[in-house]
Amino acid sequence: SEHRADAYYRSLIERSADVVVVLDRGARVKFVSPSSGRTLGYTDDELIGLEAFAVVHPEDMNQLLEAFQFCIENPNELVAAEMRLRSKRGEWRSFEGVAQNLLEDPVVEGVVLNARDITARLRVRDALRASVEYNEAISSLLRLALEDLPLDTLLQRSLEHLVSIPRLGLRESGSIL
Repeated sequence: SEHRADAYYRSLIERSADVVVVLDRGARVKFVSPSSGRTLGYTDDELIGLEAFAVVHPEDMNQLLEAFQFCIENPNELVAAEMRLRSKRGEWRSFEGVAQNLLEDPVVEGVVLNARDITARLRVRDALRASVEYNEAISSLLRLALEDLPLDTLLQRSLEHLVSIPRLGLRESGSIL
């Protein structure tokens, strides 16, 4: 029955971890799934009518404006993008999303964005990269220590090596030199 189908789809949307947003042609929020409250902290009332780019990180703005324009101009294309969005608490959350122009669909009449919060995944990725760089730095220092060098040369090369590792941030902070 039609009522059962409506309930089925409503239940899927309400329980989805992904955020579903429908935007009008001017990028104003027409619909937002309940998961947006769980990921960003905003209520539906705070988001409905909001110009979607109001919560986009300034560094991501141009890319997303271009992607939105491409989506408007190419209704049959799926448009993928990564973005940072400001949560209600003011922190930046990272999302990956796919948008499709359904403005001409009489049921939807909007651009549909399906987005997933990838903040935790990116933090783990960054921590793994930092760990690998740290371990590589230690290995390099150990290799230097095995060379038969005068102590002052060994210390100088070790410092130069440590300062050259961007993730340690020693060059910017000046904490060693």
